[in-house]
Amino acid sequence: MLLRAYPDGRRRWWAAYGAAVALCGLFNLFGLLVLAAHGVTLLLTDARRMASPAPGRRIGRIPLRWLAASAAAVIVLGPLLRVAYRERKQIAWLGRPDYATIDALIRDFAGSRDLILPVAVLALCGIAAACLADDWRPLNPAALALPWLVVPPALLLAASFAKPVYDQRYVEFCLPALAILVGSGLAGLARLGWRLRATRPAAAWAAAAVAAVAALGLAVLLVAPQRAIRQTSARPDNLRLASAIVAANERPGDVVFYIPVDMRVLGTGYPAPFLRLRDIARARSPVASGTLTGTEVSSPAVLRSRFTDVSRVWVVTGNGNGTFPVPSTPVDKEKMALLAGMHILHRWRAGEVMLTLYGY
Repeated sequence: MLLRAYPDGRRRWWAAYGAAVALCGLFNLFGLLVLAAHGVTLLLTDARRMASPAPGRRIGRIPLRWLAASAAAVIVLGPLLRVAYRERKQIAWLGRPDYATIDALIRDFAGSRDLILPVAVLALCGIAAACLADDWRPLNPAALALPWLVVPPALLLAASFAKPVYDQRYVEFCLPALAILVGSGLAGLARLGWRLRATRPAAAWAAAAVAAVAALGLAVLLVAPQRAIRQTSARPDNLRLASAIVAANERPGDVVFYIPVDMRVLGTGYPAPFLRLRDIARARSPVASGTLTGTEVSSPAVLRSRFTDVSRVWVVTGNGNGTFPVPSTPVDKEKMALLAGMHILHRWRAGEVMLTLYGY
């Protein structure tokens, strides 16, 4: 929509652009950072190089209609932004970025550490091809993709030194920009070979061969990381295995304790076996409480009163260091007190998920 609206200038394209931005923000609020990237794109774009500059007033190189469309999208999302701000505690677990954070961003965006150099070289070739091509145009791939790739992560990383808000998955919408730059680099090499075909055939074949080898090399280097990320071991929580373990070993009347309470989410991936367990610590269901996993009782006495006719208890928890968590709330401490008279029948690990079956 930006590529249409900027040279055309008509209100309908800017309205469509604003609607697209609003939809982007609706599905991913961090996606609104693309507005900052587009602002940089417009600053890098010289409308005087266009055959017919778009109508409409400007502030420097920034069209007022872009500002109006962007502002309208943000205003429409105002209620959602207010709700999201009230839920900011949901990202309180984020920490301040460091060198390892940036290193992981570069490595994972490239696909693997071995791919960093070839991807960077091809991206630079794409920037050069976009800026030096004979048919250079104001809104070239470099002007569009480079700010899209760099600006949103840079803003989130910078903001995170004051208030941590950065996580790599929040900026994955920038990955297509890297693909555009790499694709432009490959296309630039092929285009160079095409232009040299008449005057310097040997150089033309060399450029075409470099482009082909680069494309093939990327494909080969991507096979291993693509396979690795699809393995069960690539996920910290093997929820399928955890569900299978419960399904194979649960008995009618078994009770389940989640320690701490947020470990309830581990039973939602493949919920059927977990739903057959008696969740005596639950106060309200997800539907009744309007939450993802429901709520727990807040009184240890209430939990104790429900602990009747119990012969086996499943304890579901998860910990990256492989140790059983230390209960910190009164209800969790009561759970462990109720288990004091039992012994461990079996313990399973499913990634970072730990399932412990207690019984008499």
